[in-house]
Amino acid sequence: MNRADKILQGIDKSMKGLEVAPWFNPLAPKAQGYNIQTLDVFDNVELMKRAKSDPGISPDTYGKLESVDYVGSATEIATLVDSDDYGTFDYVISSHNFEHLPNPIKFLQGCATILKPGGKLIMALPDGRACFDYFRPHSETVDWLEAFLEDRKQPIARQVFAFNASMAKSAQGSVRERSSIVDTTPARQIVARQTLAGLWSEWKSGAADVEYRDTHCSVFTPASLRLLIEDCRTLGLTGFQIVDISPTAGVEFIVHLKLTGLDAVVRDEAEVLARRSALMHAIWADHAMRYSPSGKRSVAYGEALRTRNPVKVFVVWLRQLNQRRRAVRRYRRAQGKEL
Repeated sequence: MNRADKILQGIDKSMKGLEVAPWFNPLAPKAQGYNIQTLDVFDNVELMKRAKSDPGISPDTYGKLESVDYVGSATEIATLVDSDDYGTFDYVISSHNFEHLPNPIKFLQGCATILKPGGKLIMALPDGRACFDYFRPHSETVDWLEAFLEDRKQPIARQVFAFNASMAKSAQGSVRERSSIVDTTPARQIVARQTLAGLWSEWKSGAADVEYRDTHCSVFTPASLRLLIEDCRTLGLTGFQIVDISPTAGVEFIVHLKLTGLDAVVRDEAEVLARRSALMHAIWADHAMRYSPSGKRSVAYGEALRTRNPVKVFVVWLRQLNQRRRAVRRYRRAQGKEL
């Protein structure tokens, strides 16, 4: 099953859908008969203007530019779609857009407004361990809640600074050119891309508070994304439930969400606390993967991941971490280097 098939699993051309910012790579192209509408921050004229000014885009691809039905930020999806169409969409697709949104909760609520009960939200997201967000910490629930309470319309200066100050690249080439940092690139080969002086000057000038700066406002691993969605559901902020989160492939993972409403939300505090604890352990297991001495997942770890049981994943990871520590100690003793 290829990438498009994974994203479009359960979708057929008769269903009514909306794709966010497809640019030249629509996953459900109108030309192929999909009953799809598109949303982009730019209209068709501006998109074509930008395409023609980009030397990396061949004129042969201009015909693939998907026509835009709704112009504006995806955060405002509920405002952009006509109220007569609320509750009529079967699915929303977002590929590498969600991480840019300054107010993720508002987007989720907007999608819930336009989708039918049981509707799907399907997203392809960059894994922070495998792209230029490599050095950045994962986003926490408090980050989303703060953005929601402030009703943010664009990234704040602090986010712009953090995004650029921690941006990573491979010492052997651009991070974008690597198939996957998480498994194939030794940590010593990942370096910072920018110095701080210019970024600090921009922050002090207030320019980022006036002009929109394209920024990864959120950073994810599969486990951290699961915790964010479940926390928002527990707090009654979204009625989406996770159906599936794929393992990271290349630089991304794919998440399928289903609009089930808030009636099925778990209210038992002990159960919620146990679930959150397990997921927070799983997040750090995700982060530990990048520092594996072999740079590859063990068979046991891979099997644990397939169970999708965060507690089992953490137990296997911890056992292997202790095994590596013991092996290092034995090596140091043998070399007379025990500290």
